[in-house]
Amino acid sequence: LRRERLIENIKRSLLVYRTMILVAPAGYGKSALVTTVVQENGLPYFYYRFAPNEDIGILLESLMNYLALS
Repeated sequence: LRRERLIENIKRSLLVYRTMILVAPAGYGKSALVTTVVQENGLPYFYYRFAPNEDIGILLESLMNYLALS
């Protein structure tokens, strides 16, 4: 299911902001939406699935490793 309005909103937002956090319950199509925007526009991205009770340090370490490589 393509969500043209959401895709266009994300693309416009990325012209202003370099970082975006997308939050919604499971099954709302977040991954599909982001994949569509990234693939259609050749954008770099960092994907991380944060697990409940996970140490925030793991997320930050992963993000820092990604940034060091890009």
